[in-house]
Amino acid sequence: MEKYTVLFFCILILLLVIALCNIVSRYRYYRLRCEKDMQEKELIRLKLQKQEELLRNLIASRKELSQRNEELRRQLKEIQDRPEKVTDLGKVMEMLHPRLLTHDEEDQFRQSFSALHPMFLHRLRQECPSITKGEELFCMLLVLNQTNEEIAYTLGINRPSVIKTRYRLRRKIDCPSEKTIETWVRALAFDEKE
Repeated sequence: MEKYTVLFFCILILLLVIALCNIVSRYRYYRLRCEKDMQEKELIRLKLQKQEELLRNLIASRKELSQRNEELRRQLKEIQDRPEKVTDLGKVMEMLHPRLLTHDEEDQFRQSFSALHPMFLHRLRQECPSITKGEELFCMLLVLNQTNEEIAYTLGINRPSVIKTRYRLRRKIDCPSEKTIETWVRALAFDEKE
């Protein structure tokens, strides 16, 4: 009988050791999995940060170009106001006020923005199916905290046109009066519940 008791305790100790080893290995696996998840999150955060920096640099370079164009327009206006003008400089001045984002740059901007906010355009189109590409771009700039002046520079429009676009867009998306349009579009971008 004593022999069976010793054998029983040996088997019990063996089972406890196996259970303990199983618990330790699961804990190690869980810890390694958590570390891997944290590394992946950090990598994604760094990529998104890089994309956001690229967007900001693109907007800054467009703003600088716009300022140069504004100076050229001013100089051309001075020439046009002179009585000895030879050519119709009005057409030249219109040509100097282009969109600051070319179609290729706009595509690049949209791709970078979509990397930062992958579901934004989908949500925006769901909320407002009749939204135009220009209005989408306008909303993306609002998400990036661009001022009216910065939006005007980027889109190559004047400040009153930005205000008109805000008004039309607000009516189109049926934004509640207690919310600003910026709050409304940022809620879509950052998936905030209303």
